[in-house]
Amino acid sequence: MSKLILKDKTEIEISTHYGDTFVTVIDNFAKLDELKDKLTDANTLVMTLQNESNEETVTGLKLQGITTTFIKNELGAITQIQALLMFRAMDKVEQVEATLTGRIDALSNMLVELMNSDEEGEGNE
Repeated sequence: MSKLILKDKTEIEISTHYGDTFVTVIDNFAKLDELKDKLTDANTLVMTLQNESNEETVTGLKLQGITTTFIKNELGAITQIQALLMFRAMDKVEQVEATLTGRIDALSNMLVELMNSDEEGEGNE
């Protein structure tokens, strides 16, 4: 079975994929909500598609939508949820914006760390 690995190392089991659409099967609504929370633009900017034979980096995609289908047993009870994760290629402006946002976030984090270390240094004097 294949896996789609997000930037934050979240692994999503993929039953199949075609083009920029990935199909996964989920056990319950809580896991579906958790999956939706993980599929942010920042987290899907660089993904890895991994299967038994190789690993492929997938970049420049943005989540366009999620379509769900319910898998029911013979009594009509929902046993699983099939989710189609549909992505689209980001245009150049979106790619530049995502790159700049990531770099600004990294610089902001570095500044906070520097300010905190300066405050700790002043407190020790």
